[in-house]
Amino acid sequence: MNGWGDPTGTSLAVYDAAKSNVTDATSKAGTYVYKMTSMTFAADAQFKFRANGAWLGLADVTEATGVTLSEADGNITGVAEGTYDIEVTLVWDGAGITSFKAAFTPGTPLETTTITITGTNFPAEWTEVAIYAWNGGGNLAGDWPGTKVDVVDGKVVYEFKDVVAPISVIFNNNDGGAQTNDITDISADKEIDVTANLK
Repeated sequence: MNGWGDPTGTSLAVYDAAKSNVTDATSKAGTYVYKMTSMTFAADAQFKFRANGAWLGLADVTEATGVTLSEADGNITGVAEGTYDIEVTLVWDGAGITSFKAAFTPGTPLETTTITITGTNFPAEWTEVAIYAWNGGGNLAGDWPGTKVDVVDGKVVYEFKDVVAPISVIFNNNDGGAQTNDITDISADKEIDVTANLK
């Protein structure tokens, strides 16, 4: 889900943690420009760049424009929630990176909506229920297994307010080993038959 991976062969690659979007160039000495469009960042998102097999933290970023970057837990942060076009200019001298500049340009403001998920037909053996959800910006109900919820009259009703659609949802027995499949591409209120969608 995080869009990170290792470059292959002699290629240089820059990776953005918010979304898998990779541009490659050969490792010959020179200046390379990488453009990433409509990259979505959640609030307080943490990320890194990756180039030629190495993680790049804040200390490796020579210059950043459009945002004020900071460091948290060894990762880069400081980008406000929203979408950005990112242009990275990387100078490679044949042996290593000598300059790494990142320019962040705010994209079109994200349109948000409210989506209500209704879970029904839970397995009788599930004594606890949690809902896990995410979109392109990250988790929407906390880290796995998500938020513990109550089943009332055989249903769970959970409202996601001010989210960017589409979202994806998993119902699980609060990390007890059972869960639904990924229910993806949800852009409006949806009722989910949990037993019918068990993984």
